[in-house]
Amino acid sequence: MVQKISLSNINLLNKFEAGYVCFIDESGDEGFKFGKGSSEWFIISGLVIRKKGLIVLETALADIKQKLHWAEDKHLHWNKLHHLEKKLLCENILTLPFQSVSVAIHKPSIIEPENFSERYRMYYYTCSHLLERISWLAKDIQRIQPEENHKLLTIFSNRAGMSYDELRNYLNILQSKTNLEDGRIDWNFLDKDLVKAYKPNQLAGLQFADAVAGATYNALETINQKEQKKDYLLNIKPKLYSHKKTYWGYGLKILPKEKLTQIEITTEKNYVWLKENFKK
Repeated sequence: MVQKISLSNINLLNKFEAGYVCFIDESGDEGFKFGKGSSEWFIISGLVIRKKGLIVLETALADIKQKLHWAEDKHLHWNKLHHLEKKLLCENILTLPFQSVSVAIHKPSIIEPENFSERYRMYYYTCSHLLERISWLAKDIQRIQPEENHKLLTIFSNRAGMSYDELRNYLNILQSKTNLEDGRIDWNFLDKDLVKAYKPNQLAGLQFADAVAGATYNALETINQKEQKKDYLLNIKPKLYSHKKTYWGYGLKILPKEKLTQIEITTEKNYVWLKENFKK
């Protein structure tokens, strides 16, 4: 039964010519009404896996849902799990053949929040930084496995009301401005025509991306939760993208630079642990 479900879901993606798949989801919100419901952090996470490894994700998720007595067709949402369930999910994530990237925006540090008043502007902005690092990851993989197809199929968790044609248009703008010498998106690995969106309950990869984003949010957020819960993120640290043994700026990117820079944030009381665990 599990294999039948896995193959059915995987068949959704088999028609696309790509050797790898990147699943993307988010945590937090894009609002600026701090103390009135808006989160301090907005996070987008992506995980990259070989296309032939998708069945491993589907089978693992089915096994986890069985252990948690979770319906097979129900979205395994990080925010709806209690501590022991999240701990079990993290333990299983460590066994899976993917690497992840998270970009975290500290919204109170944005000097001109009006720049993000346009619909989905923060989402697009955060995605651009995520896709940079996803393309770098694909390039690093190519160095190790040069014979493989390294084109990425990029799967977003569907947002109600959002036009993915708008997102593709935004990617067109980014591509026209990209200067690879500046270390931005490497379009040898990304293709705007391979940008798709599915409901999270359709694909295991989206549910694991939700877990990575949720673990990152729990580690950083100080406004909308009673205490930071760093252990989830620290437990899955080996799954974060590391370039030349460096996580900071690769598997975990903190923005913005205007006020709370990547150096300064590690001296803030609530974030000293970041330096201890990710900057070394």
